[in-house]
Amino acid sequence: MMKKYIAITPFVGCGDLKSERGDIFIYGHNMRNGTMFADLLKYRDKQFWEQHPVIVLESLWGSSEYEIFTAFYANEEEWIQEGGRLYQVLNKTGSVKEDAVLILKKSGVYDTCVMPEMGIPLLYLVTCSYGENGDRYVIAGVLKSMSFY
Repeated sequence: MMKKYIAITPFVGCGDLKSERGDIFIYGHNMRNGTMFADLLKYRDKQFWEQHPVIVLESLWGSSEYEIFTAFYANEEEWIQEGGRLYQVLNKTGSVKEDAVLILKKSGVYDTCVMPEMGIPLLYLVTCSYGENGDRYVIAGVLKSMSFY
């Protein structure tokens, strides 16, 4: 019997690719066959980040470059629980959000020495980590440049 495999397209869970402002969360599967967002797990290795410190996001509306400031593990619950690190980033502003971003930075699997300036848009790429149930691996970058077509 032949097995059927389905890979679902990455999707923007929060944010607007057409906007010059605001954070963007993009979710995608980390396929065991090495496709989709599987390469995000390479960022567990600091040497890989040193060789690839910038993410280029291409869309129908333009191109943006984000400098990676942290890579960390997060439990799925952190998006929905009011005290969760990612809940704070998604749902808060001002000093509360700034504190949450600092916590994410400190949660990194290594120090990138890159500190995002508050008010500059951030990009979060999120994938499954195949660790604990509900664990995700997150790469976070700060906007460095943007051009519209």
